[in-house]
Amino acid sequence: MLPFPNDFFTINDDSTSTGKRLRLTNETFPLSDAGESINATEWNMLDGFSPLPVITSYFADVSLDNIPPHKDIARSLVSNCPTIILDTVTMERVAHWGELDETTKATTERAFMMWPAQVGHF
Repeated sequence: MLPFPNDFFTINDDSTSTGKRLRLTNETFPLSDAGESINATEWNMLDGFSPLPVITSYFADVSLDNIPPHKDIARSLVSNCPTIILDTVTMERVAHWGELDETTKATTERAFMMWPAQVGHF
């Protein structure tokens, strides 16, 4: 599912206020620890993703060097910041912070996450 979220997982739907609807399958989700799949039916009733979603991806050798932390979001707006979230309408940078997924006990293969600090860009 990475990078997540993205429009690959939506379809156009004029009946919703956003004009979109999620398009997920049971195979889209990872299996639970018990080997069970998640039923996508209720997810597909949603008209898009949260207005402030985490942007998640995976890089084998990701480094947090110079990645703006949540305590220094302003660093995300400087020209030499290694991460960029761009408002494609205004072409302005969107303030954000980055981190590795702390919800897993694994010390390797953790997802890289970028959190927008502004609502309304997605």
